[in-house]
Amino acid sequence: MSDAATLRDMADRIDTLKAENANLQDIVNDLTADDVRYRFDSRVIALPGYPEKIARILARSGGATYQVIQHALWPDPDDLPLSDSVTVHICRLRKATRPHGVVIENRYGWGYRVDEASQAALRRLLNMPVKP
Repeated sequence: MSDAATLRDMADRIDTLKAENANLQDIVNDLTADDVRYRFDSRVIALPGYPEKIARILARSGGATYQVIQHALWPDPDDLPLSDSVTVHICRLRKATRPHGVVIENRYGWGYRVDEASQAALRRLLNMPVKP
């Protein structure tokens, strides 16, 4: 076998191992995720812990400042994570709820809000009472 063929075989094996590794990482992430599953319009969606807390805040109030959300997630100021953590969790919440008609608006310099229809959808999702 030539050196070129051996290198090609090794490169192919590396690609295969990378794909297997990515698949295993996805499985581990699924098994270790702190997801809470909700039934929404006959479909089940998963909300990890922090996005669920944000969903509850928005479902109750219709909006919240960045600081209010940050304090709700990390009440102890010594436990505050990196500065963009709230944004990351909002992104995850948007990704999970957008297919169900929930629109979370970013209010520059203030925080986040949802309109009445999105607020009602979040309430249904979280099994909270829906305002008449």
